[in-house]
Amino acid sequence: MHRALIICGVAGVLACGPIDQSGSSSVGTSDAGSVDAGTSDAGAVLDAGMTDGGSTGVGSVDAGPRPDAGAADAGVLASDGGVTAGGGGAADAGVAAAGPCDGVVPASLGAMQSAILDHRAGDVCWYFTSDGTGNVAGESHPGSQGDDFKGAWQIFAPGGAQRGTFAGVGADVNGQGEGFESTQRLSSGNSLVLFGADGRALRSTPLDQGGCRAFAFESSAGGSLVLDGCNGSMAATRFDAQGNAVVTIQLGRIPSAAGVIDARGQTLIVVSPGSAVGLKSSAAARWYDAQLAPVTPFFAAPEGTGNAMLRPLIGGGAALQVGGAWVGTSQSGVASFEAPPAWLAAHKHFDLQIVRGAKAYACVPRSGAAPHDALDLISASGASCGSLTFPTDGLSVGLDGTVIGTAGEGGCAMTWWSGLLK
Repeated sequence: MHRALIICGVAGVLACGPIDQSGSSSVGTSDAGSVDAGTSDAGAVLDAGMTDGGSTGVGSVDAGPRPDAGAADAGVLASDGGVTAGGGGAADAGVAAAGPCDGVVPASLGAMQSAILDHRAGDVCWYFTSDGTGNVAGESHPGSQGDDFKGAWQIFAPGGAQRGTFAGVGADVNGQGEGFESTQRLSSGNSLVLFGADGRALRSTPLDQGGCRAFAFESSAGGSLVLDGCNGSMAATRFDAQGNAVVTIQLGRIPSAAGVIDARGQTLIVVSPGSAVGLKSSAAARWYDAQLAPVTPFFAAPEGTGNAMLRPLIGGGAALQVGGAWVGTSQSGVASFEAPPAWLAAHKHFDLQIVRGAKAYACVPRSGAAPHDALDLISASGASCGSLTFPTDGLSVGLDGTVIGTAGEGGCAMTWWSGLLK
């Protein structure tokens, strides 16, 4: 669905997400809080003005790279060995036992909706997502702005009717039960805003005094995690699904960070460099509880070169991607990373979205992956369930399982299959 980002000096992916969705990020230049979206596969980077130059290392958060525009095939279902999923043997009563892939792969793509996002010549459309009721949001912005943009977002009902708009917003749009949360960057400073499904701002909470950068990261528990950096210091704030600030903590003098809230309501924050918190590793991580009280000490994060992205795992925990490669997973509240499972490691340059009521994952292709018009579906236990091929590419998956594809000038022709992977 969306991308996640790392924030330098602010809060720091790649979006799952959310939103995310298309775009690249790099921890690039620091400029008292300018956002540097760079050209990384995964998402935009928020720079709170604490670091110079460099975009290597886990110092950038990736909100999910913008999808390449590969060639699209027809809307055909494909799977490793046919569409039949899972299996299992016969039960005592002669009834087939449920397999890990049962109900994961839909029988067909179903009805398709489409819309052209309003845009001007030279505009591009990189980010798309949906809320819990199937309202779809997509943005357009001048291509000359790169990932450091203020996009104009448009919202459409599941059936295709346009519902409203909101603007002054970058890549960090997270779908809620109905509506969206995002940081909004205006001349007066940054705020976390809850937008209704019609685009109206229902609640706005100031984050800084102006001139700094903030980024809203995905929360499996609803709401958003905002990392907000200003004048060399970084704060973390947890917001609920109604846009209320639940708790804020000061993280200290941290150049770059990314975060995610997992299915158990615990927060994982990855910071770079590790020396900022007293470790010798290139990056470090720490788990926090629902009130952002530390659950673990800081511990070393896997080495890697490139932008970092965190994605929640089914049942709790998080996966870390660096430079497009999945480098480790961390169990909820456990002070260590493990090697990624084989199925995840095999999906380099793919984003990860929980689907099917937390029974499966959709692996979403990003820049460097192929093909660009198909989603690989993996069960919660890691079984390969097959793939879905679409008559478009540049795919994203929203909160309610809506699959969104893009095409046309600047990628601004949006097509979606409402609730396909719900």
